[in-house]
Amino acid sequence: MNSTEQNAIIDTIQKNNIQEKLIEQIERSNLLYYLEENRVLLPFLEGLNEEDIHLDNLKDEISKMLKNDYVGNLDKVTDFIFDLFSQLNIDWMSHKHSFFERQRGDIDVLVQPQNYQKAIESLKQNDFDIVINERSKIKFTKKINSQNFTIHLHEKIIWETEFINTQDVWQRSRLIQYKTKQLRIPSPEDSLVIECVHTFFESRKIILSTVLEFISTLEKEKIDWEKIISILNSYNLISVGYVYFFSLSHLLNHNFKTNLIPKNFLETLFSKIPSNEKKIIEKILTFTYNNEDFIFPLSFGLLNPSILFVKFNANRGFSPFLQALFSLGIAGIRHFMVLIKLKKL
Repeated sequence: MNSTEQNAIIDTIQKNNIQEKLIEQIERSNLLYYLEENRVLLPFLEGLNEEDIHLDNLKDEISKMLKNDYVGNLDKVTDFIFDLFSQLNIDWMSHKHSFFERQRGDIDVLVQPQNYQKAIESLKQNDFDIVINERSKIKFTKKINSQNFTIHLHEKIIWETEFINTQDVWQRSRLIQYKTKQLRIPSPEDSLVIECVHTFFESRKIILSTVLEFISTLEKEKIDWEKIISILNSYNLISVGYVYFFSLSHLLNHNFKTNLIPKNFLETLFSKIPSNEKKIIEKILTFTYNNEDFIFPLSFGLLNPSILFVKFNANRGFSPFLQALFSLGIAGIRHFMVLIKLKKL
């Protein structure tokens, strides 16, 4: 995938200047792999359907992929959660709610710890099967009329460790109108911070759908940037936040010819980075942006989670020796991967 082809895909998703001939020239397997890797099969298909595009075979292939593996009816599964949890008197939150239409037909459901077991049992009784059982998170799925319905049930917002205090997110949450009901979701600022932490400690790369989701959120929400700084600072996430929002800013400038992130916000974040981390951050950014063609997904060069992960685990039984060993090991692996990537360019 080159930058011209990528931009044609972005234009199609945004329903702007759709270049049918160029899309048709992209090798089919490469195109589908790119769309899947960036979680944009659904919005790309919607872009093709918006105009009088004649790529019927491509549309059919994408539709089949979505039907078989990805999208159930998200409205139906959301309505199911509303009805079930209201009967059980369980307060819940869609903690990764998005204004951008996601590809995956799953919903992230956060309940209070005291209701976690009750929610698990109720989903089992409604014929949802456990697919993955992790600490403070269970993935449930159920097939209805050949479509998959997936619920990710959480009692904490956690990736490796609880980088963001879940109870704080509950306290800052708000209600929005969802059809005829009210849906509880995080504050706009928490939504952006949650995605930031998810990007670093789960995905470890920025995919195209993340940027589109960010754009969609800012189109619909008024963001208090000072509050984001305060949240990041309270959880020792200033360095993580800077690299994430700097990268978003860079990608918005380069790939979307726009920028929605205030310059003074980034400057303030950078000024708050501990001095011993600034050189590490600069190295990450140098290796990340070594190429003029920013093809999604954008992996962070030399980014190893231990650079910032160790800070959160210092009081959780990790000795300084183990911390250093973990850091060197992960850094070495990622450095090797970056060198391979550079060699291919």
